[in-house]
Amino acid sequence: MNIIQTTPKPRLAAIDDIICLTGMLGASSKAYIKKMEFLSLCKHVHIFNELSEGIDKALKFMLDKSGVSAEIQLEDIPFGRGPMKKYGSQPSRLYQYALHESNDNELILTVDPKHFADVSADYQQKTGTPLRAIGRIVNGDPQHINYIENAFPATQLNIPWEHFC
Repeated sequence: MNIIQTTPKPRLAAIDDIICLTGMLGASSKAYIKKMEFLSLCKHVHIFNELSEGIDKALKFMLDKSGVSAEIQLEDIPFGRGPMKKYGSQPSRLYQYALHESNDNELILTVDPKHFADVSADYQQKTGTPLRAIGRIVNGDPQHINYIENAFPATQLNIPWEHFC
């Protein structure tokens, strides 16, 4: 199967796309360039962005460009040892870190659901890490992301973490 894109076209998220991360948050990523190259050439990856200020900001930028919304399953967000050691006993604090604080060398992307298995397998072969599915694209307001934990809305997590010092 050819998953490499040959002609440039606007990349936008589409309804039912699978939202993924390129690795675990807080784990050191040594294959950043390989990940970027793969995502930019794969025709089934619709849009991607870096996680320089957390999932929330990066995803809202992508959703705004695409005119769609998203549902994120908080329990599916993968964490490395650092955040787990620091916040593992406090799930809401761990999610706060992922959504608003993580400054990782990881990327967030959307993938055509019909081709997710092939894209994920090829991605893992080329980069050494699996894609981590954390949600899907839905109709709705691009600035409102539905964060869900164990099938229940987690709306309190939509507020960015504020530092008081």
